[in-house]
Amino acid sequence: MLIGNYNNRVSLKGRTAVPAKFRSELSKKIIITKGYEKTLFLISEDEWEKQLNTVNLQPLVISQPREPDRFILGNAFPIILDDQGRFVIPKSLRQHAQIKEQAVFVGVGNRVEIWDQARWQEYQQYLGENVEKIVNSLASNQELKP
Repeated sequence: MLIGNYNNRVSLKGRTAVPAKFRSELSKKIIITKGYEKTLFLISEDEWEKQLNTVNLQPLVISQPREPDRFILGNAFPIILDDQGRFVIPKSLRQHAQIKEQAVFVGVGNRVEIWDQARWQEYQQYLGENVEKIVNSLASNQELKP
């Protein structure tokens, strides 16, 4: 399971390294794509295949499932890490996530999210101030379902 968060430098050309704690679980061949909240997702090839199986079950005639497919799949790039776990984040993805000099790699179960460090700090403050409201809202929604 991918958990925790780690800071890492990003070069002007977008080169960075996956933290060692995540490398063994992700392996050398990974997929990087746009994520939500202006993040990037790093996903192992195996996990990517599992996700593709659920995506391919969605009916093509309904527009709503196609939109997240385009967002995630249409912006995905295969990456092969070097022996030190380094790789280059494609420019279009760096722009999406507004990543500058420092990135935060956040383990969230089956994937790693990459955040710009300043945006991660802002988001942590937001979560700290609102986590109880968010949890209560989710609990309320779950109670309303049959």
